[in-house]
Amino acid sequence: MGPSPFNPASYCAIAFVSFSDTTEAGAVKFNRTKLIPGSEKYFTTANGTDINVNTTGPYEITLCGRISGVTDATGASFELYNSTTKATVSDLDLKLEKGNTPDMDFSETDVVDIYAPATLQVVTNITGNDTIKFCHINILIKGYSA
Repeated sequence: MGPSPFNPASYCAIAFVSFSDTTEAGAVKFNRTKLIPGSEKYFTTANGTDINVNTTGPYEITLCGRISGVTDATGASFELYNSTTKATVSDLDLKLEKGNTPDMDFSETDVVDIYAPATLQVVTNITGNDTIKFCHINILIKGYSA
């Protein structure tokens, strides 16, 4: 195994997005965003739901949030979805299945290669008919210098 092609201590870009609380399934709306640097080289945001990755490379992604209201009849999940490839990004799919646990906080971090251009969204899913609340959803994406 050879040396790593990037220096893990040198981030070239950071995207932070907090999302609005919701009880709906689908792409979650932004509450607040911060993109560093402010240029469009690495990230842009659009439509209130889309994080556009404009540079191919390795990215460290942390996705966190809370699901509340799960019952024996209704479960829920939220995921980081790449609408360009039509696939969940890595294992960033956080689930609270139907059952005895009504509320749970989630956090997952992974390092993945993203091939630009890519459009990422946080998407909620509900299985059943009870009201589910998704809250405190945040994502932090760190781009490494190659």
